Amino acid sequence: MSEEIKHFKFASCTDIGPSYSVNQDSLEYNQGNKSFVLADGVGGHQGGEIASHFIVKNLMAGQSIIGQQITNPAMLKQVLKLLVIQADSQLKDLGITKELDMGTTVVTGLVVGQQLHYTYVGDSRLYLLRNNLLAQLTTDDTLKQQVMDSTQLFNSPVNIAVPSNIVTQALGLTSPINVHYGYLNLKPGDILLCSTDGLHDVLSLAQLQKQLNTLTTLQQCADDLVAKALKLGSRDNISVLLMEYPQPLYESLVNKVKQCLA
Repeated sequence: MSEEIKHFKFASCTDIGPSYSVNQDSLEYNQGNKSFVLADGVGGHQGGEIASHFIVKNLMAGQSIIGQQITNPAMLKQVLKLLVIQADSQLKDLGITKELDMGTTVVTGLVVGQQLHYTYVGDSRLYLLRNNLLAQLTTDDTLKQQVMDSTQLFNSPVNIAVPSNIVTQALGLTSPINVHYGYLNLKPGDILLCSTDGLHDVLSLAQLQKQLNTLTTLQQCADDLVAKALKLGSRDNISVLLMEYPQPLYESLVNKVKQCLA
């Protein structure tokens, strides 16, 4: 049986951005259960805000129960995907009741033992920083990503011309929903970044990596990422959620000395 991760740090920051009167992003985390949900609402003035909050509350409650009862990885995959599918169905019912078009992207995470289990729909993202290198763990459900996958040419004129904000699926709006799932064996020193497109549409992978590698505190880094996105011209709601599996103190001190000597 894998050893339980006892210390897992969280920090978050969200900003309405310069162009909106409401923040349709929503996020929540639970340090005790080591779980999180981040959502980016889509729809009318009110619909997207309602949708993202509804999904975050729904999935956080479900993941809290699942994390306490299920440890088998294969079963976790099935149950976590089913949890999102059920939440999607309930959101569609809510939209009918309120007579609103409402939807949301979502990315979730639950740490069981030393494994992170995550699900996602839409273009909200999850990244991993390990050994100072940043990798994107999720793949966007967007028209731009579909075109890139079909052409295999990232910087082709066709890819550049496709808008990045056209999602191909979102909870509450599309049927059927294809819930993506992944898992990761965590290592001490890992940092996870969740973001809505208000951040990652204006900061490149290299820029995100640079910011994460210069962090002083987790909260300061979250604040700085949002400030950087605003400075670079983000017009959208911006949300950042950071999670850290800290290294043992002696390893952290050794790494800081190495950085100073480099």
